[in-house]
Amino acid sequence: MDIRYFLNILWRRLWLILLVAIIAVIATYYWVGQLPNTYKSNAVLSTRIIEDREFRIEDANPYMQEFVTTTKFNNLIRDLTSRSAVKQLTLNLLDHDLKESEEQPFRLLTSVEEGDEVKVKPEDLTDLSEDLELLRYKGDVPNEVYMEKMSLMKAVAESFGYSHEQLLENLSVSRIAETDYLSVEFTSENPELSYYTVSSFCDESIKLIQSNQMLVENDYLEFQKDELTQTKQAYDSLTQVLNKYRSSQSVIDIGEQSKNIVGQIRDLEMRREQSNSEIEGIKRSIKNLEYEIKRTARSNSDSHFGGVVLHEKVLKLGERIDKLQNRLVDEEDNDGSIKKQILKLRKEKNELTKRIGNRNGEDIDENLRENRRLREKKLNLELQLNETQEAVTSIDKEIRRKQKKQGKMVGQDADIGLLEQQLEVAKIQFENANATYRKALATAKKPGGTKLALVEPATFPEKPESKNRAIMSAFAGVASAVLTMLLIFIFSFFDNSLSSPYKFTESYNLPLVGQINRLPKKHQDLNQIFNGMIQSKLIDRFRESLRKIRYAIETSGASTILVTSNKKGEGKSFFLLALAYSLSLGNRRVLIIDTNFRNNSLSQYATLPSDQIPFEKGNTPMVYQANKLTQLPVYQGHLPNNVHILGNFGGNMSPNEALGDKDFVKILYDYQQEYNYILLEGSALNDYADSRELALYSDAVVGVFAAQSSKKSIDDESIGFLKSLGGKYLGSILNRVDKRH
Repeated sequence: MDIRYFLNILWRRLWLILLVAIIAVIATYYWVGQLPNTYKSNAVLSTRIIEDREFRIEDANPYMQEFVTTTKFNNLIRDLTSRSAVKQLTLNLLDHDLKESEEQPFRLLTSVEEGDEVKVKPEDLTDLSEDLELLRYKGDVPNEVYMEKMSLMKAVAESFGYSHEQLLENLSVSRIAETDYLSVEFTSENPELSYYTVSSFCDESIKLIQSNQMLVENDYLEFQKDELTQTKQAYDSLTQVLNKYRSSQSVIDIGEQSKNIVGQIRDLEMRREQSNSEIEGIKRSIKNLEYEIKRTARSNSDSHFGGVVLHEKVLKLGERIDKLQNRLVDEEDNDGSIKKQILKLRKEKNELTKRIGNRNGEDIDENLRENRRLREKKLNLELQLNETQEAVTSIDKEIRRKQKKQGKMVGQDADIGLLEQQLEVAKIQFENANATYRKALATAKKPGGTKLALVEPATFPEKPESKNRAIMSAFAGVASAVLTMLLIFIFSFFDNSLSSPYKFTESYNLPLVGQINRLPKKHQDLNQIFNGMIQSKLIDRFRESLRKIRYAIETSGASTILVTSNKKGEGKSFFLLALAYSLSLGNRRVLIIDTNFRNNSLSQYATLPSDQIPFEKGNTPMVYQANKLTQLPVYQGHLPNNVHILGNFGGNMSPNEALGDKDFVKILYDYQQEYNYILLEGSALNDYADSRELALYSDAVVGVFAAQSSKKSIDDESIGFLKSLGGKYLGSILNRVDKRH
């Protein structure tokens, strides 16, 4: 929708908008003035939610901090306005109004009946005032009795206006901006009631939070006590396990023992390396001696064989000594028997070695002596090699034994380390549990530990609350004006009438010659309009619109023009007269022929005598009798001298039926010799075929459409006919357009 179109609609309906707004302002001002006075009392409570918060890693995010804080405030407000919390306030108010005292009750019982059933009897009020303390703390009262009393209390509270829902309608508990404080407000018709309600609510809220906090702290203290007991038991149990393990493994100081064994292994490895070096040197010496022995060897094989036998015995004794030494490494020689066997075998070995030496000394041959000397030297080296190798073997076994012992100690050390680590963790848990328990114990014993405290006591309302009559009235006026404009917009949006050229083109898709604005009935006298007797913007616009249409007709080259419409009442007759008047101002002679037999409003406008009706039923037009234009039965009426009207007598005939066998083309041709333009009015296209017949005799066709009409399915056929005329259809006239367009 065009915004200018909407603004024009609003401008035309400005009187309606202002009227609705004024009525709303007056009604609101009066209604607000009739409202009873109200009194508001308020108090401020400190919550200490923000200042008591403990910092956590996840709270480093400012959004998370704000979320947690907001959630805590919402939870606190929910607790304070819960049914159980407000119940105490209800009991306090009932106690004040029901008990017999010098103080005036805030309210009187307004209704004790519900329909025909009596909900509260007068004697019940006396019993209820005595049972209020019972309702506050149930105690050992049977559940059936308690529920009966509670039902009575709820009925009375509702009658007084003290029920949970009724109190929350006027009781407000909210956080003050981004602070740590809560605002408590209550509004009522009685200043004393407002003050008492806020004071009582704050007192009961502090008691409630303190009671809840004590329950939470006691539960927390009990929980921490259980945690402390469990961690202490775990710590003591691990201590006993560690001590028992050390005692069973004879472990005094594993670290020092392991250090000594590592040192011993290092010394043994150094000795082994030194012995290995000596073995390599002895082997090289033996190899050199073997070469010399082969060179000096000649005879005395028997003596040599005996030495070999003794030499083999020496070797066997060495092997036995090695086995005993291995046993000495792997086994504990508590009685020394293994060592005694080793000493005995070594002694026997030494004696055999001396015998070998004495036997070789008997040789007198020089070569044999040299050979023996070399053999003795080789034998000594072999003995030395054997002893050195035995020493290396013994060292390797000792190293393995030390390493085995060290490995055993490493396993013990790992077990003890794991136990000590578990013991350290248990100790830390025990110390933390002990610290937490002491902190919880100190908090539980700390007096006045509630987080809710009264900062500003309830204020007594000295004056009633402002009714804001001016503000509410102004708001009502603005709201009603906006609502009215919205409704006008909705009606305009769904209005499917041809109210503007844009909507006409969208609906019919026909060419538009021009538009004529609507004129008030008092300004529809054409003589006054065109003679300048009426001066207004509407008249000026009307004349300018006709001039544009006149220009389109004059430039089209058409002289016989049919004016028709889809339906009746579109304003064809008035448009046709106004167009004729506008054409006459240019010294054009115009003949208007009323061919609308169904609605001969032009003939009625002309008020022709009955003997001057050319299309009278059954008669021949007088033009054919006189055969002279000057004798045509035309009527001038109130029109200019150069505008004439040919009327009809009405009826149900079509133009062809009225003419009979007369040549209407010849008639129009004769009239064209006298007049510049001939304007024909046809009947509605939706209802009759007259305009379709007349279109055959016309040079151009003009369609008139009222802006107030809307497109319907019946119009489709008529629009199709107009489109089928092609270039013969001069265009459409949008008639009676409101000035907003």
